[in-house]
Amino acid sequence: MTPTPFSTVTFTHLEDVDVRGNATDRDTLLFHATDQNDSIDVNPVAQGTADSPVVRLGNNFGTTLLRLRDFSNVAIPTVSGLAGADTFRVTIFPTQPNFVIRDIRLDGGTQPAVRPGSRPIGDTLIVNFNENLFAQLPSSIGPTSGRIRLGHNDDILDILFVNFEELSGNLHVL
Repeated sequence: MTPTPFSTVTFTHLEDVDVRGNATDRDTLLFHATDQNDSIDVNPVAQGTADSPVVRLGNNFGTTLLRLRDFSNVAIPTVSGLAGADTFRVTIFPTQPNFVIRDIRLDGGTQPAVRPGSRPIGDTLIVNFNENLFAQLPSSIGPTSGRIRLGHNDDILDILFVNFEELSGNLHVL
């Protein structure tokens, strides 16, 4: 049997996921939202528990659809919003004195075709961080994509993003 470059895991009625890759492989993680208007909360310094997950996928009614509690031994994971007007909220406010910093890649996804005369919809990325613990480093922030770099002591947190129509939060253009 020849191994494939990736395996797709499909599941139903599952709320919490922990991903553990093989340390010696080049495992990747792609976390898809839905084709609806999703609410995606990302906490790169989360505790990695059900109460403090790295990613929480919800719908516009406040219902949690899936939590990525934690991951290890994978390349920088990608969270993809797919179609729909998704809101990604990245909050970086550690709740414990010792915390793990996880890099993340965010993809707002494609947008459905806009009907003539209607207002275009798009994906929003909101990034807020504790300015007492993290310093924003020189970053490449474009109108729809870029790289946000935050420093904490000797550690660097990278947030890579593409396909966003709106960017807000307490970021500064450097």
